[in-house]
Amino acid sequence: MFWLDKLNQMKKKSGMTTDEISEKSKVPKGTLNKIFAGQTKDPQLGTIKAVVHCMGYTLDDLDDGSEKIEKAPADTDVSEEAILKDATEIYETVNKFAVEHNIDQKRIEKAIRILEILLFDD
Repeated sequence: MFWLDKLNQMKKKSGMTTDEISEKSKVPKGTLNKIFAGQTKDPQLGTIKAVVHCMGYTLDDLDDGSEKIEKAPADTDVSEEAILKDATEIYETVNKFAVEHNIDQKRIEKAIRILEILLFDD
Protein backbone atom coordinates (compact mmCIF):
# COMPACT_ATOMS: atom_id res chain seq x y z
CA MET A 1 0.00 0.00 0.00
CA PHE A 2 2.30 2.72 -1.32
CA TRP A 3 0.19 5.72 -0.29
CA LEU A 4 0.18 4.57 3.34
CA ASP A 5 3.97 4.32 3.40
CA LYS A 6 4.21 7.80 1.91
CA LEU A 7 1.67 9.15 4.42
CA ASN A 8 3.66 7.72 7.34
CA GLN A 9 6.87 9.18 5.87
CA MET A 10 5.17 12.57 5.65
CA LYS A 11 4.14 12.31 9.29
CA LYS A 12 7.67 11.43 10.36
CA LYS A 13 9.25 14.22 8.28
CA SER A 14 6.72 16.77 9.54
CA GLY A 15 7.69 15.99 13.13
CA MET A 16 4.03 16.27 14.12
CA THR A 17 2.34 13.98 16.60
CA THR A 18 -1.01 12.36 15.93
CA ASP A 19 -2.55 14.75 18.46
CA GLU A 20 -1.13 17.75 16.60
CA ILE A 21 -2.33 16.42 13.23
CA SER A 22 -5.77 15.78 14.70
CA GLU A 23 -6.00 19.28 16.12
CA LYS A 24 -4.78 20.99 12.97
CA SER A 25 -6.67 18.83 10.43
CA LYS A 26 -9.86 18.47 12.51
CA VAL A 27 -9.74 14.70 11.91
CA PRO A 28 -10.46 12.68 15.08
CA LYS A 29 -7.41 11.04 16.65
CA GLY A 30 -9.06 7.60 16.50
CA THR A 31 -9.59 7.98 12.77
CA LEU A 32 -5.97 9.02 12.30
CA ASN A 33 -4.70 6.07 14.33
CA LYS A 34 -6.66 3.70 12.08
CA ILE A 35 -5.44 5.39 8.91
CA PHE A 36 -1.76 5.47 9.94
CA ALA A 37 -1.96 1.83 11.08
CA GLY A 38 -3.47 0.74 7.76
CA GLN A 39 -6.72 -0.40 9.35
CA THR A 40 -8.74 1.95 7.17
CA LYS A 41 -8.34 0.48 3.70
CA ASP A 42 -10.22 3.17 1.76
CA PRO A 43 -10.23 6.45 3.71
CA GLN A 44 -12.24 9.41 2.48
CA LEU A 45 -10.38 11.69 0.08
CA GLY A 46 -11.32 14.77 2.12
CA THR A 47 -9.84 13.19 5.24
CA ILE A 48 -6.52 12.39 3.57
CA LYS A 49 -6.44 15.82 1.96
CA ALA A 50 -6.91 17.52 5.34
CA VAL A 51 -4.20 15.36 6.89
CA VAL A 52 -1.55 15.92 4.20
CA HIS A 53 -2.32 19.64 3.94
CA CYS A 54 -1.92 20.18 7.68
CA MET A 55 1.52 18.56 7.46
CA GLY A 56 2.52 20.86 4.61
CA TYR A 57 2.03 18.44 1.73
CA THR A 58 -0.43 17.96 -1.13
CA LEU A 59 -2.27 14.93 -2.45
CA ASP A 60 0.19 14.86 -5.34
CA ASP A 61 2.94 14.13 -2.83
CA LEU A 62 1.24 10.78 -2.16
CA ASP A 63 1.50 9.81 -5.83
CA ASP A 64 4.35 7.51 -6.75
CA GLY A 65 4.00 8.33 -10.45
CA SER A 66 3.47 4.70 -11.43
CA GLU A 67 0.24 5.48 -13.23
CA LYS A 68 1.55 7.94 -15.77
CA ILE A 69 -1.05 9.29 -18.15
CA GLU A 70 0.28 9.27 -21.66
CA LYS A 71 -0.98 11.72 -24.20
CA ALA A 72 -2.88 9.95 -26.93
CA PRO A 73 -1.33 10.19 -30.39
CA ALA A 74 -2.71 12.96 -32.50
CA ASP A 75 -5.64 11.86 -34.63
CA THR A 76 -4.84 13.28 -38.05
CA ASP A 77 -8.40 12.65 -39.22
CA VAL A 78 -9.87 15.27 -36.86
CA SER A 79 -10.46 18.56 -38.60
CA GLU A 80 -9.60 21.90 -37.11
CA GLU A 81 -13.27 22.78 -37.48
CA ALA A 82 -14.28 19.83 -35.27
CA ILE A 83 -11.72 20.82 -32.64
CA LEU A 84 -12.93 24.42 -32.64
CA LYS A 85 -16.52 23.24 -32.35
CA ASP A 86 -15.59 21.07 -29.33
CA ALA A 87 -13.63 23.92 -27.76
CA THR A 88 -16.56 26.29 -28.24
CA GLU A 89 -18.95 23.82 -26.61
CA ILE A 90 -16.61 23.36 -23.67
CA TYR A 91 -16.17 27.12 -23.31
CA GLU A 92 -19.93 27.70 -23.32
CA THR A 93 -20.51 24.90 -20.81
CA VAL A 94 -17.84 26.27 -18.48
CA ASN A 95 -19.26 29.79 -18.69
CA LYS A 96 -22.79 28.55 -18.04
CA PHE A 97 -21.58 26.58 -15.02
CA ALA A 98 -19.69 29.63 -13.74
CA VAL A 99 -22.73 31.86 -13.97
CA GLU A 100 -24.99 29.27 -12.32
CA HIS A 101 -22.55 28.76 -9.44
CA ASN A 102 -21.33 32.35 -9.10
CA ILE A 103 -17.70 31.46 -9.80
CA ASP A 104 -15.12 34.22 -10.16
CA GLN A 105 -14.37 35.13 -13.78
CA LYS A 106 -10.60 34.91 -13.25
CA ARG A 107 -10.93 31.27 -12.22
CA ILE A 108 -12.96 30.60 -15.36
CA GLU A 109 -10.35 32.27 -17.54
CA LYS A 110 -7.67 30.10 -15.94
CA ALA A 111 -9.73 26.95 -16.59
CA ILE A 112 -10.22 27.99 -20.20
CA ARG A 113 -6.47 28.54 -20.65
CA ILE A 114 -5.91 25.02 -19.34
CA LEU A 115 -8.46 23.67 -21.81
CA GLU A 116 -6.75 25.53 -24.62
CA ILE A 117 -3.43 23.95 -23.70
CA LEU A 118 -4.98 20.51 -23.56
CA LEU A 119 -6.75 20.96 -26.88
CA PHE A 120 -4.13 22.80 -28.91
CA ASP A 121 -0.69 22.15 -27.41
CA ASP A 122 1.20 19.41 -29.21
